[in-house]
Amino acid sequence: MSQGIMNRKLFCWSCLSQVTGLRKGQARFFNNSGACKRAWVPKFKPTSSQSLDELLTIFREHVFVPASLKPHQRRLIFNEEATNLLHQNPITVTLHSNTGESYSLRPVKFNERPSNKVVEDIINLMREPKDWYSLVPLLKGLHSSKRTPNIRLWEFIVRKAGEAGMNSVIIDCAEEGRRTGFSLGDYLLAELFFSNLRLKAESAGFKGPELEKALRQAKHVAMLMNAEEHVPVDKTKPDPRQHPNIIAVLLELSAARVLDAFEGKDVKGDVRSYARKLLGTWVLREKFDTIKYPKKVVRHVTDLPSVRNGIELALQVEEIKKDEKLSEALRERLNELDTHVKEAEA
Repeated sequence: MSQGIMNRKLFCWSCLSQVTGLRKGQARFFNNSGACKRAWVPKFKPTSSQSLDELLTIFREHVFVPASLKPHQRRLIFNEEATNLLHQNPITVTLHSNTGESYSLRPVKFNERPSNKVVEDIINLMREPKDWYSLVPLLKGLHSSKRTPNIRLWEFIVRKAGEAGMNSVIIDCAEEGRRTGFSLGDYLLAELFFSNLRLKAESAGFKGPELEKALRQAKHVAMLMNAEEHVPVDKTKPDPRQHPNIIAVLLELSAARVLDAFEGKDVKGDVRSYARKLLGTWVLREKFDTIKYPKKVVRHVTDLPSVRNGIELALQVEEIKKDEKLSEALRERLNELDTHVKEAEA
């Protein structure tokens, strides 16, 4: 039997009526409860860019909606020979979304579905804060449609958000990690995010409101990383919760905040705490020098600037200066960093 005949047989009116229980000219509303387990369909608010709105709509219509449908409904919208049937005999389903939206099935060309590469185009079009608020629903749709970004795309998203000053949106993604698929349990993403925070504080000279905000966000994310969805599962990669680079950013921001706003007094004891944690995990600095991902993606792990700067700032804090044992241990680590630099230059 030819493919064309098979398609006509599958989508002839008698078969369609058996599936839907319709007579010609009738429309029926389906309770799509079975599809709710397969995919969630976001509804995007208008952005500052028509091009951005169009791309988001394409993903919604061509990826998210089909993924939320039952198999026979999905076959129907992808089959070109069923186009007239859908126009003449509309079928309405209830989408799995925040609003329980009613949706009339419409034809979709299978080969016109966008790849995840187009997500980069979407991110590049995000210019205003309200544009970035579409990121969380976009990622929810991708994740529930089994189109979760790979590591290259995650890197791109986190980096671009940092450049746009929208680190808060990445925190939103992390807070809903179960639904967005975003996990700070991946060392590379955690390091990139914390780097974004310290760069924001550095651009403000490690002073004022920007420093305070960066520290607040860093502490919040550090707590968030203990949630189940952010616990590392790959033992061949560093655990960001215990890595000196991540701890060093917390030390750097805490020490800078103490020096900027509290006359160098470690009132809450955060600087001392992070300094001790840094010393306690120092041996892990060189445990991993490369991280390997699928498709031959390799990333190198090196010291962040926060390692040196965090120690130098901590040594200016009153409580650290008074603790001879702790301050001496920190100076020894600085000397170790200097030795590594000289060896690398030799």
